Amino acid sequence: PMGVVIEQETFAWADEPNRRFVLMQFVVSNPQTQDLQDVYAGFFMDRDINTILNAYTFLPASFNAADFEASTKTAYCYDRFESGGPLYAISLLSEQDFKSFAGGALSNTEFTSSKKYNALSNTPTVSTATIGTTGQGLDVVQYISGGPFDIPAEGKDTLVFAMMVVDNLNQLVDVRDQALNQYNC
Repeated sequence: PMGVVIEQETFAWADEPNRRFVLMQFVVSNPQTQDLQDVYAGFFMDRDINTILNAYTFLPASFNAADFEASTKTAYCYDRFESGGPLYAISLLSEQDFKSFAGGALSNTEFTSSKKYNALSNTPTVSTATIGTTGQGLDVVQYISGGPFDIPAEGKDTLVFAMMVVDNLNQLVDVRDQALNQYNC
């Protein structure tokens, strides 16, 4: 609906210390003759992390939690049932402002453009971007985006995200920093 063109490049490495993340670069171009203002671009995630109890039994995604770390511009999700289990995270590495939102899994109701915009433009707080972190957890969805940014007519802007899987919050900061270093080189 916005009339933009998006080019994506993805970068991954097999060797340490870069094997725990994938960089995703999105160049958002505006081929129109009018400027675009207050643009947000990002991801919707419904990770559905399942706990595997044994080869034949797993618990459904209703034990998940979503949280964020504003200082590293990172949103992450994990399984509350499996303590010490992995964190699935995504960080905004580019210069746009960090936005994030988390909520319970979507029902069959229509997800309108205004609801999407509200989720992508949300400045994260504990009440708007954290869910399932107490009790047993629940089935969660999460958004991360960058914005707002303006794209002049026939101009472009670039967003870069790092997708990561780590063992704990301390490792998350280290891996995110390594991803940022790799992006900046």
